[in-house]
Amino acid sequence: MKPLNEYLKRLEYLNRFSKEQKIWLSAMVTYMRTHCSDWEETTFSQMPTYFYNGKYIAFLAARDHFTFHTSDDEQIRVLKSKLPNAKYGKRCVRVPISDTSAISVLFEVCLGARGQANLSIIRERTKNILNNDSVAKKLLQ
Repeated sequence: MKPLNEYLKRLEYLNRFSKEQKIWLSAMVTYMRTHCSDWEETTFSQMPTYFYNGKYIAFLAARDHFTFHTSDDEQIRVLKSKLPNAKYGKRCVRVPISDTSAISVLFEVCLGARGQANLSIIRERTKNILNNDSVAKKLLQ
């Protein structure tokens, strides 16, 4: 059970946001907790942030836009094709807070980032197996 201080801090944090901002934040946090539960959840620069296998996803609800940050360049390319009216930074996308249809697109990107992270783990394991096949070579001799 969390101390009362943490609970009150969390309520203060949530009270800073408008109704529209809370919709975005609760949708994204709920999605990440449900579908990416193996990602480490934390906060970074007062943003909900999720880490997994060297990748991260973070987001911020501002007054008139929602910003989605990711370290996965491939997912940014996907977002550019699906959200052409959004604004893009180096590793982020800024969506108008009124465009709630973009939430489902961000869900897809989170799932894609999860798949990419899992794929890189599989590649690393395969690489290790191929590099450490001396036992198999000895058995075949």
